[in-house]
Amino acid sequence: MFDIAVLGFYLARVQMPFSPEERRRIQAIMPWFVLLAAWACLMFLIPYNHYLIQVIGLRAAIFFLPFVLIGAQATEKDLDQLVPCVAVLNVIAFVFALLEYQYGLESFYPRNEATFLIYKSTVTVDGHYFPRIPAIFNSAHAFGGMMCATLPFLVNRVAMQGRGAREKLWYAAAILASVLGIFFCGARLPVIILFLIFAIVLFRGQLSPTTALLLFLLGLTASYV
Repeated sequence: MFDIAVLGFYLARVQMPFSPEERRRIQAIMPWFVLLAAWACLMFLIPYNHYLIQVIGLRAAIFFLPFVLIGAQATEKDLDQLVPCVAVLNVIAFVFALLEYQYGLESFYPRNEATFLIYKSTVTVDGHYFPRIPAIFNSAHAFGGMMCATLPFLVNRVAMQGRGAREKLWYAAAILASVLGIFFCGARLPVIILFLIFAIVLFRGQLSPTTALLLFLLGLTASYV
């Protein structure tokens, strides 16, 4: 049902006319889109697993790629509507992660077949097992991945000129909550992506000294926590 809904969304978007600006944005990222799709297809053709599992893997790797093209068409007006909601949701997710860490997952996720993978996903520290924190997601990896995916939007709002100090502080708080959430989830890949994001932002983002200092202080705070 989910895949049918996504296909319906794709079909509806294709039937809508594209403006010249939208076409320009799509063409700018098309080489990356083709590269990602070609890599997924190449991996699919390597017979290292049962063909049905190969199909499932291909679906996971390629089915959502058109969302990249759709996201590239977003304007500043679209982001002005989207990013404030993302900031609120990230803070809510972090609050739930904090509560789950403090009071245990059982207070939020009862043990049953649907939550089996949540309780099976653990981190071992000095011989002790700690659950990875999923917050309000169905897995810790989904939690950390979403925090990573939304960070560039939040950092962009902090770096933008003409934003009020109170608004920037709110987005800074959302960035801090997102970064801490990445470490709370206990997964390794989101942490690697986090460092890559901030490396790209710091070296290619053309940040003002004030914004760079703010991000540095946020990083120190997250490291301390």
